[in-house]
Amino acid sequence: MPASILGTSGATFGLQEESGGLVRTVSRTPQVDTAELADGDGDIVDVALFKPRADFSVTVVKTSATGVGAPVVGASLTLVNALPDFGVTPGKKAILSVPTTGQAEDWLSHTINGREYPSIAP
Repeated sequence: MPASILGTSGATFGLQEESGGLVRTVSRTPQVDTAELADGDGDIVDVALFKPRADFSVTVVKTSATGVGAPVVGASLTLVNALPDFGVTPGKKAILSVPTTGQAEDWLSHTINGREYPSIAP
């Protein structure tokens, strides 16, 4: 049964199903590198911000051998669940690692960890 939401509008509840798996968690961390310039007193007087990117993580319970159910390290990934960009626009998502987790009385799941590159079109 879908959730009934009473009250505040505009809030997000739950996650969408991805092709090949049921999503348990999603995270996205936008970031940049910095280069600081200090004067003779050691005070930072300028800073350059460069190499925007976002690390992401999706934990799923596999339901089929497609999409998030069949991740390949080094390949790209397309996700339905989009998180706020916070200044780093969405781009090509590269899969960097896929650890698998299992425990008693829970579903076997895997976590797709990767990096999103905004300068490369998805």
